Amino acid sequence: KSPEPMKPVTNTIKEKPSRDNIKIKLNNNEVVLKKGDEIIFNHQGETYSSQVYAINGEDISVRYRRKNIVIKPSDVKKIY
Repeated sequence: KSPEPMKPVTNTIKEKPSRDNIKIKLNNNEVVLKKGDEIIFNHQGETYSSQVYAINGEDISVRYRRKNIVIKPSDVKKIY
């Protein structure tokens, strides 16, 4: 039996607003993360780097092992 595809978790019906940037806290500083920035982020206990593809509400879309995933602002470790 093949694993079921992951369904996105939706808490609200309304679409999250799409944005080009988001203010996040990084090492106690407020920084602006922009679409297209290269970042280092934590995912499942490991550190990866990726470009930011989209920002929807508080969700940051990045590419991880050739898949698009969504991370939270707290997962971002560094912006180039």
